[in-house]
Amino acid sequence: MESGARKPNQKKAMASSLLTVLADTFAVYNKTHLFHWNVTGPQFASLHELFEHQYTDLWKAVDEIAERIRALDMPVPPDYATAHRSAGLNGKTSPAAAPDMLRHLVAAQGHLRQSLQTAMGQADEQGDEASKDLLIERLREADKSIWMLRSSL
Repeated sequence: MESGARKPNQKKAMASSLLTVLADTFAVYNKTHLFHWNVTGPQFASLHELFEHQYTDLWKAVDEIAERIRALDMPVPPDYATAHRSAGLNGKTSPAAAPDMLRHLVAAQGHLRQSLQTAMGQADEQGDEASKDLLIERLREADKSIWMLRSSL
C-alpha cells in the first residue's frame, strides 16, 4: 500500500514508531561518539576507529529516519534533547574502562534492535514497504555493530 493511500491514523502510528527508533538511534549515536572521545587503554586505536565508524553510520541513520517521518507528513522533534529524552536508553555514558564501554554499547545496540523490530512489525502490518526497507537496513547494521562490539570484548 502506498504512503499516500494509508489513512492518517496509520501514518501517525507508523511515524510514532519511527520516532522511537529515531530517539533510540540518536541515543546510541551520542553514547558511541562520547566513548570514541573517551576510550583509553591498549585497544585505544582499534576502538577509537570502530566507534567512529559506528557513530558515523548512526548519524546518517538519524537523518534517514527523520526524513522518513517527514515523508509520512509528521513532524520531527524540534531538537535533539527532545528526541534523546524519549529514548528508552539509560545508564552511564562514560565508563572508565574500554571493556565496560563495549558492554554498554552492546546493550544499547540491543535495545535499538528491539525498537527496530517493533517498528518493522508495524510497517509490515500496514504494508509500508518504504519504512520496512529502511528498518531492515538499520536492523542489519545493528546486528553488524553488535557482532563487532562483542568480538572486541
